[in-house]
Amino acid sequence: MLEVDRPDRSDRRRKGKDDDLDAISAARAALHGRRTSVPKGLDGAVESLRVLRVTRHTAVRARRNALQLLRMSIVSAPEELRDQVRNLPACSSSGPAPPGARTRATPPTRSPPPGLR
Repeated sequence: MLEVDRPDRSDRRRKGKDDDLDAISAARAALHGRRTSVPKGLDGAVESLRVLRVTRHTAVRARRNALQLLRMSIVSAPEELRDQVRNLPACSSSGPAPPGARTRATPPTRSPPPGLR
């Protein structure tokens, strides 16, 4: 597998911008071994971080959706059930964290610059 860099600028200036011409130019460059590079591998620190980031994003989204569904179920529940649920601890991230859970530190507050006080 080869990755072909952008088309030759002089060809684009002479022949104009055209997807068909760009495809032909890329095929010729690959055939002759010009303007090619090795594509990125799927193993390395960057790929590992990408997988972790996507996994975390998916987990956060699933948690948010579950909490929204729970809140909507409580809102649409019968009155007597809502009264029972009202006394339970809140279903949010602001509740007490379980022992050993990692919590995020609150960001420091910024004070205004000296001239704006």
